[in-house]
Amino acid sequence: MKKLLACIVIITTLMFVACGSESKPSNDKKEHEPTKLDVTQDFDGIVLHVESESDTYKTGENFIITAKVTNNTQDPIFIFKNNPSPHEVIKTSIIKDDIRLVDGDTFGKGEDDAYDCLKLEPGQSFTQDMNYVAAKLVPRDKTKELKPISRPAKVYDCDLEDQLVPTDTGTYTGTSGIRLCGGYDDDKFDETIIDRKSIAYMIYITE
Repeated sequence: MKKLLACIVIITTLMFVACGSESKPSNDKKEHEPTKLDVTQDFDGIVLHVESESDTYKTGENFIITAKVTNNTQDPIFIFKNNPSPHEVIKTSIIKDDIRLVDGDTFGKGEDDAYDCLKLEPGQSFTQDMNYVAAKLVPRDKTKELKPISRPAKVYDCDLEDQLVPTDTGTYTGTSGIRLCGGYDDDKFDETIIDRKSIAYMIYITE
């Protein structure tokens, strides 16, 4: 009888342990599957669209982000921009924490106080191609320690390339947006920012 009771206790204990282990939540994280980046948002007729060959790139790699704004309203719109940077119509940034991925076309090129606006008539569009580098900027004295990017990076100022190292892996938040201004009225330019429109997306950087 004692042996029978002991067996029942053992079996009951095993069943409890088995059931308990099955109820534990899984800690496995599902990996992101790379896909084409293609996002669009309509702001009452002002349409922003961003695309790239993929939403996933390797650290140190070059990739193209294409942003487009279309005026589907009934009136002209005016988009504020700083000069002389070529990427000031659709302002774009790709950030994780305090790390900002490098826009290779404008890296090292400063802005001045000059400004202008782009006029889009109803039905017109403006497209902006940006050559990004999955790299981060570091002080020159740390580039040897961190190993500068091994593959050539197309950057505006080649003298600064040794300050670029492969960026951290992870999920980066991208934003692309425009600043609407008063535009021209009787040849007078009104630079007042009257509205802002932006679209967000994710870029994944891997080893």
